[in-house]
Amino acid sequence: MLHTIGDTRPQQGLDGQFLCYEVQDDLCDPEYVLIMLRRAAYIVGPIMERHGWTIPLLAELPQSDTNLGTAIVSNRVEVTRSDTLFPLETRKMVSSCNKISLRVRSFHAVDKYLRVEHIVQTLLHELAHISRTPKHGLGFYWRNAQLLKELERDIEEGAVTVKRKEVPSRVAIRGEVSGVKRLLLAITATKKRNRGPTGAVKLLGGK
Repeated sequence: MLHTIGDTRPQQGLDGQFLCYEVQDDLCDPEYVLIMLRRAAYIVGPIMERHGWTIPLLAELPQSDTNLGTAIVSNRVEVTRSDTLFPLETRKMVSSCNKISLRVRSFHAVDKYLRVEHIVQTLLHELAHISRTPKHGLGFYWRNAQLLKELERDIEEGAVTVKRKEVPSRVAIRGEVSGVKRLLLAITATKKRNRGPTGAVKLLGGK
C-alpha cells in the first residue's frame, strides 16, 4: 500500500526527503514496517537535503527479492551553452533516483525484522548509487564511506537524534567483492570508530 507524507501523522524523528512510502500490506504488521522506513528516511534526511536529493518513493523490498536493497537510478547529460559571441557548450552527467527499496524483514521469517542500523546501512549504499560511479568499485565504496561520514557529522552537530544502535558501524560491502579488492575496501571504506567525549560516534582520523 502507498502512503504519502500527507497521509501519515507527523512525528518527531520520522520522515525526511522521501515523498511516499510503500509497504507489503499482505504481510504481518505493515504499520511497524512503515515506521521503520520513516525512521530510516529521517536519519538520512539531512544528507539527502544537502545533496539536493528528493526521491519520490521509499518502498519495502518484496520478500521474494534476494537483495537487501535496490535503487532505480537514471543518468542524463545536461547541456548548457554560454550566451557569448562564441558560445561554449558544457556537458555534465546528472544522476537522479526515482525509487529505493529496502529489506525490512528477515530473509527467513516475515515476522522478524532487521535492526535500524542495517536498514540505514543499506539505504546509504543505495544513495551512493546516485553518482557517476554506479558499479561496486573502489570509487563507489569511497563515496558510500563519505555518506556515512556525513551521517556521523550530522549526529555530532545535532542535525539528527539517534540511538547508538541505529548507527551503522561500517559501509555495506556486497558479496561479489573478494580477494585483494575486498582488502582495499576494508582499508578505504570500513573505518573503525570510537566514541567522542559526548558519546557521539566518530570516525578514527577525524572528519
